Amino acid sequence: MHSNNNQGLIIGLCGRLGSGKEEVAQIISKYQGTECQVISITETMNIREFLDDTLKMMQEKQMGLDLSCYNTNQLEELEKLLKETRDQHFHPHSTKQKLESCLTYNPRHQILYPITDKYELELLYQRNYFHLIAVEAPIIKRYENFMKKYQLNIPLDLFCIIDDVISDNISEFMHKAKVQIGNVGDQKDLLISFYKKYQDIFRPIRPNWNQYFMHLANVVKQRSNCMKRAVGVVIVKDSRIVATGYNGTPYGKQNCWEKGCDRCNQNTKQGVDLEKCFCFHAEESAILEIGTKKSKNMVMYTTLFPCLQCTKIILSTKIDKIYYEEDYDKSAAKSELHKYVKVEQIDSSHYVH
Repeated sequence: MHSNNNQGLIIGLCGRLGSGKEEVAQIISKYQGTECQVISITETMNIREFLDDTLKMMQEKQMGLDLSCYNTNQLEELEKLLKETRDQHFHPHSTKQKLESCLTYNPRHQILYPITDKYELELLYQRNYFHLIAVEAPIIKRYENFMKKYQLNIPLDLFCIIDDVISDNISEFMHKAKVQIGNVGDQKDLLISFYKKYQDIFRPIRPNWNQYFMHLANVVKQRSNCMKRAVGVVIVKDSRIVATGYNGTPYGKQNCWEKGCDRCNQNTKQGVDLEKCFCFHAEESAILEIGTKKSKNMVMYTTLFPCLQCTKIILSTKIDKIYYEEDYDKSAAKSELHKYVKVEQIDSSHYVH
């Protein structure tokens, strides 16, 4: 349950025409009750006025609604006219005042829809408590929703062109969303889709320490120069990083992916010819940085469960606990490590930011 003292989340909904953004907003509001408020930000573009002007323009230019009769040049001309009409009705920054009022302290979750303007997204993404959600639906369902909402009777192919013109930036926004809600069936199906994503939607504003350090271990992993599986390690004391490490050849030597290690470059099977490997493991690299004597009361975060060799090195230190993300198959290392050190697997991917 959301604490009354904490800043609430700002949840932005984006999606193409007729995808069901308003439905999702109402479902979230109903589920959260008084902890949530829905804010419609439609000032950027009045779809109703755009549609009226579009149909009026097509009538004046004697352009029929049946696009199957159009040739390529006529379709291009129609798209050009639709974009000109859209630009006349598009008012960037028109939601600035309303959006900025949402950025003051508010213990309630705020559901903003529809996010349609790049400026809106840039402003909101400056805040750690903003969360973008994409609402997706099949084209036929969106077409039916659109016709019902605006009381129109236009062919599907005309809707598709209007949708492409209006949703020009929306597809880009949807790719940025870390959570997608599928609106593929009836209201019950939409509710099920929402419940499945509930924890991802109402995630904490900040990751907990374990998620935070494991995420950093994954960032460290990106520095690996090993041709085999990349691994990252972070060693922590009192919630402060004291060492990092990743797998690869020794400092100052030729990188593994520059043929610095023959074994790895031959894609040798796991556990075979380890004595020929010239690469440091991530755990070794991090422990070398601090030394075994200074490792008392420290915690290790590793993206991969340590191998037997690294297990022996870890046991020679005074590291108290190991958090790992991915298993390193079944090996003697796990049973040996569990005897002497607290070991826990965590999934940092659950935290969606």
